[in-house]
Amino acid sequence: MVHDLLRFPRVVVPYLENLGVEPPYSVMSPIGRGVENAVRHVELEVWITDGDKLFDIPGVQRGEGPLDQLDGRRYRMHARVDGTGVHVRDYPAVTDLESGYERRIGRYGPSLAREFLSVCGLTLGQRVLDVGAGTGALTVPLAQLVGPEALVAVDPDSTALALCRERAPGVATLVGTAEDLPFADGEFDAVMAQLVVGLMQNPPRGVAEMRRVAVTGGLVATCVWDFGGGMTVLRSFWDAAAAVREDAREHDQALTRPFSTRDELEDLLAAAGLVDVKSGALEAATEYSCFEDLWEPMLIPDGAPGRFLATVSGAERDQIRSRLLLAVGSPDGPFALTARAWYALGRA
Repeated sequence: MVHDLLRFPRVVVPYLENLGVEPPYSVMSPIGRGVENAVRHVELEVWITDGDKLFDIPGVQRGEGPLDQLDGRRYRMHARVDGTGVHVRDYPAVTDLESGYERRIGRYGPSLAREFLSVCGLTLGQRVLDVGAGTGALTVPLAQLVGPEALVAVDPDSTALALCRERAPGVATLVGTAEDLPFADGEFDAVMAQLVVGLMQNPPRGVAEMRRVAVTGGLVATCVWDFGGGMTVLRSFWDAAAAVREDAREHDQALTRPFSTRDELEDLLAAAGLVDVKSGALEAATEYSCFEDLWEPMLIPDGAPGRFLATVSGAERDQIRSRLLLAVGSPDGPFALTARAWYALGRA
């Protein structure tokens, strides 16, 4: 479905003009409704790619009146410049429960949380802090294990915490960062962080803060994906992408995400002053209804795969898709994948 962007110049065209991009402009919509309706009634964020350059444009257009299922949702819009014009594709925003992250990586979270908790030895009534709780992948089983009244969830994203509260009723939530936890020394029997360390602004300080708010002898535990080998879906994607475009390696989390190996994680905890540090592997899993259930979330630009795919040509994207399909076994129906994570834990 193609629409002339000049039908809604207040939304997109000024951004293109500011970049010095010449007409013609066109928009391709993968959703079942006209894009001209969507952009009138939802918030809009726009990215423009011109060759290898990615422009992040903070413009937001708020709509007027309801629009059935699309009302109140935010859409991210990508525009790719080529010889025929500017081609724009819209995607659901990360604030939606069915966001790219949730469908791409978050779907492994509950399985990982169960495995993570199995090595931590927590019991009912222990006071526990979930650092970087996000939408609650670890919070929900933690609440079931220790009781919601004994659990506090912290995350810098208030929107994610709102979803966390819905999923884990009764759990106290606070907006905050790992590097500056809003608690006194020794408040918690255990401090947990699932898939958070590599995203901290200052991981050594964040882990030191986790140790500070734990009681003497209390548990501090964290886990991260094994991006280098065991996180199957991402490892397969980046290997497929690098076979088509050598610069894909520059976006690969195995090279860009710190503290994603077992040794790095163990050393990080020891350097923060934790004792009796131990580490090991965890295996999570998820099921896909079909290959498109895996591929479509890769296109959404709320993560490294989608941001990279926004820079490639259509032919290159098709090659990456074909290689990824082969890498996961060329399924023609439902299938499952596993994902390995490393954990490390110690005592304050």
